[in-house]
Amino acid sequence: MPATSKAADLLNRKAGVFLYPPHIPESFNSLQPLVRHRVEVYGGRFTAHDDISIGGLGWFSVAGSGVKAFDIWLPKGVKLFRRPALFPTQIRKAPPQAFHSKTPRKDNNQKHLMLLIVLMLLVVLVLMMLMLMVVLMLLLLLVLMLLARGPRISAQKRAMSEQIKEEEARQLQQHHDTENTETDAETKGRLELTDTTLKTGTKAAPLVAPENEEEFQLLVSQWSDEGTDQQQQQEEKHHNQQQQQEQQQGQQQQEALGR
Repeated sequence: MPATSKAADLLNRKAGVFLYPPHIPESFNSLQPLVRHRVEVYGGRFTAHDDISIGGLGWFSVAGSGVKAFDIWLPKGVKLFRRPALFPTQIRKAPPQAFHSKTPRKDNNQKHLMLLIVLMLLVVLVLMMLMLMVVLMLLLLLVLMLLARGPRISAQKRAMSEQIKEEEARQLQQHHDTENTETDAETKGRLELTDTTLKTGTKAAPLVAPENEEEFQLLVSQWSDEGTDQQQQQEEKHHNQQQQQEQQQGQQQQEALGR
């Protein structure tokens, strides 16, 4: 049998703390004096034949080969009795667990589980908020890029349009300058020829014989009319070319703006 010489001292020190119920020492002191009850039970190796029942507290089964004797101390008036085991083979299905002072209670396990669930929910909520913030920042960055891209492209289109206009105006001016230069050179040549004739005092010889002068005048008048018609045609042609250039310029501007 185990030694019981220190049982009273252990009970006085651990009552209401390690040994419960009751859960406070004051309640334990109110249960004094304790009365000893001796009970003997029999059991098999993995079979409980008897239960020990304590009134108002509960019952427990005892297994193990042979006869076992227990001294149980109870408050005065509390009954103890032995009865046949309710679950004689339960020990085979659920082996007993070792008991020690740090064994957690069920309510503590539930509290810990609830706390763990709450913490997990908080972590998930924080992660979702972070993801939402990242998405919002990306959307804001995209909007800023689009807003910055619009004015830049418009400025590029305007610059291209102005460059095209300047190039066409420069080409047109060069064409006019070339025509004016040719006209001035022709006029200058005629004036120089006239001055030379006047300075030398020579009289120009008639172009045709006197008998053919009327026919020559008729040809000159016809040639003048043809020259006038050709000049009008050239002016119309030049006007048409200018219109075509303006149309091409408008199409190029529209294409540049469309890009």
